[in-house]
Amino acid sequence: MKRFALLGTGIDHSLSPRLHRAGFAAVGTMADYQLWETDAAQLTARLAQARQSLDGFNITAPLKTAVFTMVDRCSDRALRCCSVNTVRVVDGALHGDCTDIDGLDIGLRVLAPDPGEALVLGAGGVIGAVLEVLLAHQFLKITVVARSLHRTPRPGAAAQVEWQPWDRREQVAQRARLLIHATPIGAVSDAMALDLSAAHSKLAVFDLAYRRHRLTALVASAGRLGLRAIDGRIMLAEQAIAAQRFWGLGTGGAEAMRAAVRLNSAVR
Repeated sequence: MKRFALLGTGIDHSLSPRLHRAGFAAVGTMADYQLWETDAAQLTARLAQARQSLDGFNITAPLKTAVFTMVDRCSDRALRCCSVNTVRVVDGALHGDCTDIDGLDIGLRVLAPDPGEALVLGAGGVIGAVLEVLLAHQFLKITVVARSLHRTPRPGAAAQVEWQPWDRREQVAQRARLLIHATPIGAVSDAMALDLSAAHSKLAVFDLAYRRHRLTALVASAGRLGLRAIDGRIMLAEQAIAAQRFWGLGTGGAEAMRAAVRLNSAVR
């Protein structure tokens, strides 16, 4: 039996085991997927364990940039993003990729925001993939608003990427056409990183967070205002489908994986 896992902190709510197991079952792959709660202090020991006992694994907050520096090989796109969220174990060696790019790309295609400025809230481990995809989608101005900009890597930084402190988010949101919410706020509570109002009538919302049984408060608020909005389920499913492909399992289980997390994932 093949063994896979998710490494990160606060992951007990994750839908990753459900969707990966659905993909395995759909194509008859004998495999399992577990949650490995891991903080930064445990990471070195966890990776040593993974080399010996796993066939592959995913990484979530707050470990993506740390794992990037610790794998043996990286895909070109992981190098561009300075981030790894998917690892294949090959004879004890760790091969990293950034399948977040697949999830973000497909999510943006589903959401279909109007052209204009993009506002990104948060600058954690996913920021490299977010910038990569926004630049590929030809957003000519991107503003990243975060609390800790001085610690933020700037992979793929371009002239159209501007960095602003957290207290500027309301002002930038009023002129933006796309909001990508990339902080943990709202994943386990009804808190919101930005209070939406009629002043944001032209904003499309892509919340990378998700709740197990309902919409995030940010997406629900956007829906009440008539805004186009999606939660993180589309990204979750599509990056996981790409992860199974990277692990050499193909994409035969893709539809089963999408169905496993489809609740509330449609454009609102």
